[in-house]
Amino acid sequence: MFSKHVWYDRKHQAEVFISDDGQISGAIIAYKGAVFVVNPRPEILTALYQEGKIKRILSLHGVVLTDTAMEYTRGVCSLVSYSRALRRKAPLTIISRDDTAVSPEFITSCCAQLVPDGSFEVKVVPLPQQESFVFGNGLVRYQPDDSGNNPCLVVETRERRIHFYDETHVGPFNPQELPLVQQPHVVIRAANIMKSFQPVEQRVLQIAR
Repeated sequence: MFSKHVWYDRKHQAEVFISDDGQISGAIIAYKGAVFVVNPRPEILTALYQEGKIKRILSLHGVVLTDTAMEYTRGVCSLVSYSRALRRKAPLTIISRDDTAVSPEFITSCCAQLVPDGSFEVKVVPLPQQESFVFGNGLVRYQPDDSGNNPCLVVETRERRIHFYDETHVGPFNPQELPLVQQPHVVIRAANIMKSFQPVEQRVLQIAR
């Protein structure tokens, strides 16, 4: 079972799926031209499939990974497998860092084995830190900091800036300390609730500007 925390405005939406043990099992971010899931664990795809939310799975344009931990790789494989079972035709884009332990080539190979008939295209994009990738009407990039944690995922459109901080970011955090032009409108933090005693409402936080 999952609880879901949602933030949205007229042109954007961010959904965070939180499991019973306090882990974020995936976050779906949507804006014009792009709907993608960040760091999916297999259970979130299984839940969507079992609940009959077929259109939801097929509506995803891609996946963005801040880390290539094996559970996220399995989540990607689950999405590709369910997409094939649902006779997906639209291409699927997988964005990952170019400097992670699990190489983009490995992900490409896994996806090729899951879609041997080439019924839909799976494109893997190895993205260097601080470089931007145009995804729909927005930009996606990995922004490093001095903490030694994984880089922050920055999703930016003309109207909004969303920051996603994965499980490696567990220390004190104040996005308003960033320069004004870099401050996010929405922050998603994936640090475990049970370990950090962090209220759910602090997972997705709209920043007043």
